[in-house]
Amino acid sequence: MKEFTPEDLNVASRELVLVSGSVGDGWSLSELMPGTKACLVKSVVTTLIDDMVIGEEEASSDEITEDDDLSCLQAPATATARATTVHIAFHVVYSQVYRCPVLYIVAHYLSGRPLELTELQRIFHKGLQTTEPTKLTYGLPILSVDEHPLLNIPAFCVHPCQTKNFMKEMVEGEWSPLQYLVLWLSMIGTLVAPIKLVTLDERWFKSLDLER
Repeated sequence: MKEFTPEDLNVASRELVLVSGSVGDGWSLSELMPGTKACLVKSVVTTLIDDMVIGEEEASSDEITEDDDLSCLQAPATATARATTVHIAFHVVYSQVYRCPVLYIVAHYLSGRPLELTELQRIFHKGLQTTEPTKLTYGLPILSVDEHPLLNIPAFCVHPCQTKNFMKEMVEGEWSPLQYLVLWLSMIGTLVAPIKLVTLDERWFKSLDLER
């Protein structure tokens, strides 16, 4: 398989934004900092669900007799779910070291406080089916914390150490930069479910010149 270059990412990003606008995927090209190179950006607002105990059901004292077991005074605790709004931004940046695109994830509460890895895992609960806090399923890369190359702040990233390996299995023969990018996003997207990075429908398949 030929190498995916920075120019390939530039070409594919422009094409992806055009198609994304028609299918409503939400991708855009943006300069994250003044003077930096524009990169692919997708922002979503979602909720983080926390289960919390809010009280205990108590039996009515009017129904208690001397022969009753006093343990009936206290029933099992009841819980409710608390939803907290979270902002998540996905950035696609080219790695000169690994020679492939890398997905960076910047996630924070509306207050500005960044999410912890365990909190992000709860949002990506369908993709991060694992008991180990940093490893993903399907033999795909590790979700880690690294310095964002454009923002110069800590950010989550899907580590690219295995990207070439699984893309080599996915992409055979000749491919266009857009085909590579969309297939890569669809694979990486399995890790952040239920959030969707790309929604492949007939318009995507037509643009990619692929068959279902």
